Amino acid sequence: MSPRLGPVRRLHRTLRSPRLVAWLLLIVTGWLVLGTLVPQTSLDAAKVETWARAHPTLEHIVGPLGLHAAYTQPLFVMLMFLLAASTAICAWERTRYAARMSMAKGSITAAQLERLRISEPIDIPAEEHSDPQASLARAAESLRSLGLRGPVGPRLLESSSGVWGLWGSPVFHWALVALIVLIPVGRLTRSEGLMGVVAGSSRVDSREAYGLVDVGPLHQGFTGLDIGVMPGIELNYDDNGIDRGPAPVVTLSRDGQLLAEQKVYPNRPLKYGSLTVHMSELGAGAAYSLVTSDSVILEDQALIDVIEGDSRAYTPFTTAYGDGSGASVVSVTVDIPDDPQTLVDDSEEPRRLVSVIATGPAGDTVNTLAGVGDTLDLGAGLGMRIDAVDYYARLSVVDDWSVDWIYALFAIAVVSVSVSVLVPHRVARVYLDQAVTPPVLRLDTRHSRSSPEFHQKVRDALESVRMEES
Repeated sequence: MSPRLGPVRRLHRTLRSPRLVAWLLLIVTGWLVLGTLVPQTSLDAAKVETWARAHPTLEHIVGPLGLHAAYTQPLFVMLMFLLAASTAICAWERTRYAARMSMAKGSITAAQLERLRISEPIDIPAEEHSDPQASLARAAESLRSLGLRGPVGPRLLESSSGVWGLWGSPVFHWALVALIVLIPVGRLTRSEGLMGVVAGSSRVDSREAYGLVDVGPLHQGFTGLDIGVMPGIELNYDDNGIDRGPAPVVTLSRDGQLLAEQKVYPNRPLKYGSLTVHMSELGAGAAYSLVTSDSVILEDQALIDVIEGDSRAYTPFTTAYGDGSGASVVSVTVDIPDDPQTLVDDSEEPRRLVSVIATGPAGDTVNTLAGVGDTLDLGAGLGMRIDAVDYYARLSVVDDWSVDWIYALFAIAVVSVSVSVLVPHRVARVYLDQAVTPPVLRLDTRHSRSSPEFHQKVRDALESVRMEES
């Protein structure tokens, strides 16, 4: 009757089970795939509601499982924790083995010696019976032809190759552990949102600048950088014969100092520190300010989108600004003029125009077309100045310090597993057995990928020396 294992030993044995790892990988991969197929509440709550109405049957399954918040569900977090623990145990065992093999080079355990003593003997040439150590020297020379090198002792030759391959597997598994931990930690500390910026203007990276934003519970705050779009967005950017679509030039600056500038299009984001800016969509827009005779009260941007399914229809931009009590003081509606001819006026330098309906503090309403430089009188000493009329770029802005580390860990994992496979660790131990007459050589081998041909290849090389001498 085998002794009962304690709870820690039982947990350890369960977590290191290959079957458990296989099931965890299968479930986690399936969950991640479903998370990409189902709209996520953190990115677009309205899209989730639309999807639920369009797929009521699926919603009865997706909703209770929490797949609309797939990556923050407690079940998913628990599965990732189990996978990390299981992989860490595997990585630790492989690290211990690699360290033990590295430190044991040139020595031999009792079990290894016993395997050598019972292995099939290899005869040595008769003329070397009086000097059997010469056979070990000849064996070392023969093994060097197979890329195996090592010290020759009085009775033991240990030749090996692929030391890098010995450590490839532990490094690969530790990289996986780091990835499994880093990805959810990165999601807890990151922010991701959509920000519209009219060409020729900028916005400060703050929560208020985003239309939709997902902020992790451990996010340390927005960068405060000015995110700008240069005038003249190239609508059909030709990249060596490939149409990349709209490609705005995005700038990042702080206190007027330019920090980064780049043309942004699909698969070509602007990166600066932990910030990554992607191009998302294009629309029409206007930047404006509420001003008095001697100061600017606030700056804002009107973003006007094409109505889905009708490229000629637009959704007007409407907003209101209140006083400290929450009462509305100024309301603004900005739209594309009904008559396309009025998009450009008849001045010497053609200007794009927008339709503006604005109501001031005293209830006076202005309904007019306006372009850059125009200031509309809203009464009570307040004006609305048009600062820019152009296309706007909807930018996806991600603040995530873990992205570069994740790429680095992926690279480490790929390189280490490649080394482990392509440069396998190989060991050949040749023992001079003088307990029998005449003396013989005995062979024990190890191959990290358990290659069945390796042992025979080494044996053939050793026997070829004997045959050449005879």
